[in-house]
Amino acid sequence: MNYLGRIARARLAPGRFLFAATILAAGCSSVAEAPVPAPAPRPPIRLEVGSPLPGEEETAADLLRSARDARVRGELDEADRLGMTVVRAHPRTGASGDALALVAEVRLAISDFPAADSLAQRYVDRLPMGDDRLPEVRLLQARAMAALGDPSSALDRLLRTGGPANPVIQDQIEVLAGAQLALLGLMEIESLLPLAPFGDPLAAVVRRRWAEALYDGELPDSARMVALSALGAGVAPADSLVLVSIVNGTRVPQPPVGALPVVTIGAVLPTGGSPALQEFARLVKEGIDVAAATVLVDEARVEVALMDDGGEVMRAMAAVQELESSGAVGAVGFLEGNVLASAAEARSSTFPLVSPTGIALTDTLPSGTYSLTGADPFAATAMARYAVDSGVLRAAVIHARTPESEEEARAFETAFEAAGGTVAGVFPYDAGATFFSSQVQGAATALRAEEIAALGLTEEDTLDVSVLEPVAVFVPVPPEDLEFVAPQITFYGLDTLAIQVLGNASWSDRDNLATVDFRHTTGVVAPAPVRAGPGAPGYQRFKDAYESHFQRTLVSPIPALGYDAALILLEGFRNGGSNAAGVGRGIESIRDVEGATGVFSVRGSRPLRAFQIVRIDHGALIPIY
Repeated sequence: MNYLGRIARARLAPGRFLFAATILAAGCSSVAEAPVPAPAPRPPIRLEVGSPLPGEEETAADLLRSARDARVRGELDEADRLGMTVVRAHPRTGASGDALALVAEVRLAISDFPAADSLAQRYVDRLPMGDDRLPEVRLLQARAMAALGDPSSALDRLLRTGGPANPVIQDQIEVLAGAQLALLGLMEIESLLPLAPFGDPLAAVVRRRWAEALYDGELPDSARMVALSALGAGVAPADSLVLVSIVNGTRVPQPPVGALPVVTIGAVLPTGGSPALQEFARLVKEGIDVAAATVLVDEARVEVALMDDGGEVMRAMAAVQELESSGAVGAVGFLEGNVLASAAEARSSTFPLVSPTGIALTDTLPSGTYSLTGADPFAATAMARYAVDSGVLRAAVIHARTPESEEEARAFETAFEAAGGTVAGVFPYDAGATFFSSQVQGAATALRAEEIAALGLTEEDTLDVSVLEPVAVFVPVPPEDLEFVAPQITFYGLDTLAIQVLGNASWSDRDNLATVDFRHTTGVVAPAPVRAGPGAPGYQRFKDAYESHFQRTLVSPIPALGYDAALILLEGFRNGGSNAAGVGRGIESIRDVEGATGVFSVRGSRPLRAFQIVRIDHGALIPIY
């Protein structure tokens, strides 16, 4: 799916692409129970001492309310602007502290992690001793440090929560603490012990990890003593199972931190490009980070070297040359086709490059260059075989004048004619067009005009389509064109002439099915990726990994693209070895690797998703071939 192309085409239809947030609320009451007293209101946090001006409290409260509403709507930039207005212009009001906390949350959500931590610290510095808001703010800081790859600082924040939090927050603190402790070595864990004395809410979590590190470092007697002391202090059931295995000597030792090889991959993204590209790049980078943290977890420690190409060819070329000379095993990114193709030419070898969205300007990519977006000639060939197997021996083709559509059209024509069919006409249209009457009518004329004329019908006669031979039109179009093409195929009545519409993957794309009226897609036969979409196991594994890594809900499909691009590169490492040449060979051997957006195999030097042929029926995909 070409998300960047779709975003560009969306300028013709403002408002189609929106970030949305959903708020779920639930409540219950019982008239049989005595009312529970409401908790005493907590005193507001004011950022500066002094009295606000007359009317200033109301102004600040209104701004804070608007900022919260903007955050609920997913308008994070607006929420940040309004919140900072309160912080800077009205620091003596009771709304100023809450505004500061809101801005810290927004900065975390948009991955501005250093700012999230520093803003939250400013809030912490103004909290009274023992305030029950402290644990939640420390958790926010720890999430920011964890996202920056700084587990020691994340744990420092978590170990300064000031006491146990409410059960929901405390559970989140313990989960994050356990994940960050797993990234530290023995000496680093021991340095944290003064911050986690017995009685501290995280004492058991720290000592469990300390015992594990001692045991895995071949110090079983010391590990047993620590485990016994932790068990005596009381731990959660999951922790007790690990500690008992250490006491009994039945734990399987794990490789100590530092024993795994370090693998560096590049992420070449327009983090300093236009605002639209910056946001897209940020989301892609999140997916790359999840892959780096989870794909080779037992085989290597993956580091991501982020390089900003600004969406510019020359900077991308320089970034690739720098990564290649630094010993990285490959790079992910290159969101636009011209950037990807130029970066490939800048290499001195077949240093692997994998793009989630970049379609090259030529039919084929240079060796060692891979895109998850673009033509699938294998699917087009399968559509031709399906047509012939269904009795269709004459077909027409309507396609965009783009390299991808043209390649799929050629693959269909070649396979269809090789199987005994005849292509009655090919009708291209210019990229970006919105009217296709000549192409649609041309295909209908090429397929039916002579046959209908031979019937000798008058104006009073009714056409009996059952006497017509089976024919089809193959319509491989870019995803962003479908909302314009499909309605015009219906308007010009191809269905009334019994012309079967065959599509490419754009027709079965879930976003398109949700956007285009069902009457324009029902009955179309097209390829569709298998084990793809929100209900697929691969997507669910990615979603779980994302939410565990970032400690927040996945709300956008874009990180899945970055994850799959990095997955291809890391699977190449798994298959081929520790240098760029080996990774390239390993990528070529990928077969049936399940990612977040489908099941990938590399065929003809292309990472292609496994597919099945489906008939579309009111938005549902019915497998038929």
